[in-house]
Amino acid sequence: MKKVLIIGAGVAGLSAGRVLSQNGYKVAIYEAESSVGGMSKSLKIFDQIVDIGPHRFFSKDKRLNNFWSAHTYGESEKVSRLTRIFYNNKFFYYPLRGFDALFKLGIIESTLCVLSFIKAKIKPFGGDSFESWVANAFGYRLYSIFFKSYTQKLWGIECKDLDSDFARQRIKGLNLYEAIKSAFVGDKNKKHKTLVDEFSYPKKGCGVVYENMAKEILANGGEILCDIEVNGIITQDKRAIGIRTSGGEIYGDIVISTAPFRDMVLSLDELDSAIKDLAQNLKFRNTILVYVEVGCAKNAEYSADSSSQSLKTTLREKSKVFCDDFQSQSSADFAQHSNKRGSILDEKSGLRSCEREDKTDSLSPKRTASLPDLSLKDNAQKLFEDNWIYVHSKNISTGRITNFANWTQGLRCGRSECILCLEYWANDDEKLWNLSSDEIINIAKKDLLDSALVAHSSQIKRTYALKIHKSYPVYEKGYKQNLSKIYNALDDFKELYFIGRNGAFKYNNQDHSLLMGLLCADKILGNANPNLWEINTDYDYQEGNKISKKQNV
Repeated sequence: MKKVLIIGAGVAGLSAGRVLSQNGYKVAIYEAESSVGGMSKSLKIFDQIVDIGPHRFFSKDKRLNNFWSAHTYGESEKVSRLTRIFYNNKFFYYPLRGFDALFKLGIIESTLCVLSFIKAKIKPFGGDSFESWVANAFGYRLYSIFFKSYTQKLWGIECKDLDSDFARQRIKGLNLYEAIKSAFVGDKNKKHKTLVDEFSYPKKGCGVVYENMAKEILANGGEILCDIEVNGIITQDKRAIGIRTSGGEIYGDIVISTAPFRDMVLSLDELDSAIKDLAQNLKFRNTILVYVEVGCAKNAEYSADSSSQSLKTTLREKSKVFCDDFQSQSSADFAQHSNKRGSILDEKSGLRSCEREDKTDSLSPKRTASLPDLSLKDNAQKLFEDNWIYVHSKNISTGRITNFANWTQGLRCGRSECILCLEYWANDDEKLWNLSSDEIINIAKKDLLDSALVAHSSQIKRTYALKIHKSYPVYEKGYKQNLSKIYNALDDFKELYFIGRNGAFKYNNQDHSLLMGLLCADKILGNANPNLWEINTDYDYQEGNKISKKQNV
């Protein structure tokens, strides 16, 4: 039986491990954090469930949908999507609706925007940057209003220095002409894939899917070892034979990496130094999340000052879902015992049950249903009705705000308060990244009050700050040429695979990372020979029925 070493228990690693463990491979997954799910895990905060920012799942591919749905164990529902842009104290639909945007901008500004769009059609902007791509699609003026501010907050570089790949992948097929035309005749071709009106979502959080995958891997005889730092990949004659971890070297037959691409590439002793130099220039962006519990002003019972908690943490330092007792005779030295206060463990799987299966606790459907529905809706209306909003205001630091009260009632666990998640982004050397939790939380509070999204400081209750290192691969102009050279060099290595958002340096959604995991497993099983580097190069890759005909799950 071949042993597969998987670095990272995120979406891609778990999906690959799930298929391989079911097909006779010995799977061992090494996760640096204390819980599975990666960026798609769920946390228990303020007696409610939240995700690491907004995570919706949508795909037109039957296999992906079936695979994802199977791991919800039937506990998912359709959620209506509403996402808008918050600009100049007004909400604009996203994707942009021609008349909605032009009407709210006013007659003078709207006229200037239309003229700017016409000018771009007559004399297009040159170059291959995000700025030129979007300015040609919407006109420079509309680009400046609705795209520039958020994008520069997210990536930390000027839009003229950001590769147009980001625009192609995220807003492909959208432009001002199409927005105005759809106002008259409708959108016969439907919306861009990331902009669907409805998406599937587990009732108790995105992380349910990945906790369930982990359970299946364990049931198939696999191992999942948390709190294990992987520092590098061991190769011999350009064949992967093991990994270097915080507990020593571990050997196997196949290595799948979902860890930050640059770090793992630089760890390869047999890789040419010139290729390593190219990898050294690849950049990742960090994320800071601030969760804010918000109550109704009229029902406020205590002040924000007395209830606010500054919880300085990173995903490594503290998590509300814990892996525990992932021991086996072959890896006893690496198993970590994390019977931490507040975690509930399933003895059979070793995974926290998160009270989901305990019908007597606060997540019980009966207890949730017994609460007055009016109070929940009334509270949500005090804020905004979107799943999340994009913030395009220069005087507000956050770039995106998620309102988890507008997802499923299961997340709320019978609570009447809303939990907002404010997102900030920074590089390692930026001041924002190095601020204390108290300082970051104060910025978030100020953003909510200055924007008037929260009416009064007395509505702000508890707070929680979370830092996530290396969460976004940065598509700087020219990155593709260097990345292509790195990919070509890595193709010379046998039994070594790089998948996932961080693992392959791809700005993936859940569906892309799931697809990478499934196709990687197909490739190892000999059922298909896909080029894994191509996934999410063309955003419609999975729409073209390029999934293996031999489907194991």
